[in-house]
Amino acid sequence: VAGPLSRTGAFYVPVQRTPAVVASREGLPIFGEEQRVMEAVGESDTLLLCGETGSGKTTQVPQFLYEAGYGHPDAGQRRGLVGVTQPRRVAAIAMAQ
Repeated sequence: VAGPLSRTGAFYVPVQRTPAVVASREGLPIFGEEQRVMEAVGESDTLLLCGETGSGKTTQVPQFLYEAGYGHPDAGQRRGLVGVTQPRRVAAIAMAQ
């Protein structure tokens, strides 16, 4: 079931994860920064997020956004798409063409 409202009226998408997946996520450096990342997203039109390779930026931030309703058609101002780029890959593809 996607799109319920919390007691505070915030839109969220509930997600079920296995204990192994939860443990793996909790081991990533970005996991402890979820609140700061989501506050920055809410306060900014554009956000550049920098961190060490393997910190979980590419895998976890889209999950943070998804769970907060970003990209969900019923999420009001959060409708749309969540896009993730990897600059080195984009640059390499552009140069190859």
